[in-house]
Amino acid sequence: MEDTTRPPIDVVRAHRFEVVDAEGVTRAVLGSLDHPSGDGGWGLGLYERDGERGWLATGPLGPGLAFVSAGNEVVAVGIVEGPDAAIPGPRLVLCDADGFPILSLHVPAGELPFDRD
Repeated sequence: MEDTTRPPIDVVRAHRFEVVDAEGVTRAVLGSLDHPSGDGGWGLGLYERDGERGWLATGPLGPGLAFVSAGNEVVAVGIVEGPDAAIPGPRLVLCDADGFPILSLHVPAGELPFDRD
């Protein structure tokens, strides 16, 4: 129930926010993420009792969104960019249940796989 007796706070600053369930299990994190890609990204991580389920983050190689099943990223979409990007541009990766890529689409920045005309 909403407390209407106090005015809202304009700004809350913290390095990391964690949302936990009634048993103290982390269900969401907003801030620095420790996900399998290991890129030290910042964003929103979502968790179930048995582990990570997905994330929306930005890191050294650009922004991304991933969905996780049984500890493996099975859907990932993002934009690879920055000076350390081997092939910059948007990308989509679909993996099997073991996390092995079965479909990868990548459009190098500035290039299209078809003629626009």
